[in-house]
Amino acid sequence: VPHMEMKSQYECLLDYFSYSNEKTEEKHKIVMDCMEAVLRHDPKNSLLWAHLSWIYGDQVRMNFNLSDSHDAAKKRSLQAAQKAVKYAPQSATAHQYLANAALLSGDEELAEEHVRESVTLNPFDSEVLADAAWKFGQLGQWEESIKFGERAIEINPSYPRWYTGILFAYYFNQGNYREALAYANEYYQPDALLSQVFMVAAYGELGETKKVKQHVLYLENKAPHFMKDPVKALEGWRFRSEFIEKLLSSVRKAGVDLPL
Repeated sequence: VPHMEMKSQYECLLDYFSYSNEKTEEKHKIVMDCMEAVLRHDPKNSLLWAHLSWIYGDQVRMNFNLSDSHDAAKKRSLQAAQKAVKYAPQSATAHQYLANAALLSGDEELAEEHVRESVTLNPFDSEVLADAAWKFGQLGQWEESIKFGERAIEINPSYPRWYTGILFAYYFNQGNYREALAYANEYYQPDALLSQVFMVAAYGELGETKKVKQHVLYLENKAPHFMKDPVKALEGWRFRSEFIEKLLSSVRKAGVDLPL
């Protein structure tokens, strides 16, 4: 078998952004393997450590390619993000991903510290702003969340779909279900559990039973861990418990039989 040439940092990042816009377990494995291989040869590469931190986090959030425990994956994610900051302490991206990893590990204070640092370091990076919107929404600081979310979209006309997920969450939390549905459709990724839950919740509140059916079938047939313990299945996203309860109440309105 001929030796396969190792991908470059640039190719790894292209794979990462493709994965971020349409998440599948297969793409997740490709990105994880690529970044780990490059980092073995370039162990001080802050940018790759930052993005690998998110990939490890998706072993928890998405349950993708998990070979051990959620706790072990959270630790990997945090350690990778800490290396990103260590090797590039003035990098907004490094602080952005450390905020993600800290929140995943349950350290809200550390998460807020680093998300604010990321915005201070680069207030004109749409990805940094969009991620800040997610973090503030997850922390229950909704007005901060919508401010950063709308700003991210305003300065990046070609924004990726993941920017819009937190706008769904904002409008859903406000009770504006029609606006929430519009953003759920924009955010939609068929293999992403959270995306399916958002669709079901919005349709459930709007009483659109025909349109919700395919998304309900996904939950019932492809997400047994969610059907068995929905709170645990969504735990990796680190939204406040009151938001998760509201979300699951709406999923039940759509006719999904979830345990209380």
